[in-house]
Amino acid sequence: MILIFWIYVKGMTKKTRLCLYGRSRIALTGSEFLLYLDIVLTNDYRKKGWFKNMEFKNFTAAQVRIARPTDKFEEIIDFYQNGLGLKQIQQFKGHRGYEGVIFGLPDVHYHLEFIRHIDGSPCPAPTKDNLLVFYITDKNEINIVSERLKQMGYPEVEPENGYWKEQGITVEDPDGWRIVLMNRSYLK
Repeated sequence: MILIFWIYVKGMTKKTRLCLYGRSRIALTGSEFLLYLDIVLTNDYRKKGWFKNMEFKNFTAAQVRIARPTDKFEEIIDFYQNGLGLKQIQQFKGHRGYEGVIFGLPDVHYHLEFIRHIDGSPCPAPTKDNLLVFYITDKNEINIVSERLKQMGYPEVEPENGYWKEQGITVEDPDGWRIVLMNRSYLK
């Protein structure tokens, strides 16, 4: 079976489209194609200045991904996609015994990845103060997401650090890792 991907992104240069077209004749797996596409698009968009890289001491990153194993793969997908409402940007199987799902955060190059290995992938939360914090300035949006999670069986829990309760709501995902929906902006 041959899969042909026709992709057009607004502003993509003719050179990039030709490069993608030329590569489509070569047998690439889905993940190799996506990786290649990501590299080409990232370089093209960087040249145009359409997104900024993250500059650190001695290196510049185009993306940051936080990956974590889980034995509750389906429940994690349901929690993050249907409960929190994150956008799933990729799912993969059969990668050296691993399968995974990647969620993208809107308009930024930060990703969350959850993986499961065929031999098991236990990953209990190390402490109740290991947090993933979403800064949300609209309190109504927090209430909607919190109510949806509660209906799914994920009620608010008492945070380890009282600071998070002052303006936020804390819930636990299926593995016991804590998510905070914080009602403020952290931009300085």
